[in-house]
Amino acid sequence: MNTSLKENVRHGTDKYAYAQYHVFNLLYPFYTPFHWHEEIEIIYVKKGNLLVTINNNEYQGTSGDIFLVNPREIH
Repeated sequence: MNTSLKENVRHGTDKYAYAQYHVFNLLYPFYTPFHWHEEIEIIYVKKGNLLVTINNNEYQGTSGDIFLVNPREIH
C-alpha cells in the first residue's frame, strides 16, 4: 500500500462517522488526485457524467449510477 497516497482528512466524527460532499454546477472538469482512506466511499452520479478510476480500472458513470469504493482502494 502506497502510504504517500493516504488521505489524511477526517470524515465525520468519532460518534458519527459519516460525511457527505456535493460537487455540482462546475464550469470545468472536476479532478481529485488519487488517494485512499480507511472509510468506504459511496459515489452517486445524480446528473451528468463521471469518469471514476478505482484500482487502475476506469468506469464511466452517468445519471443514476452508484460506485462503491472499499477501504484502502486507490481511487
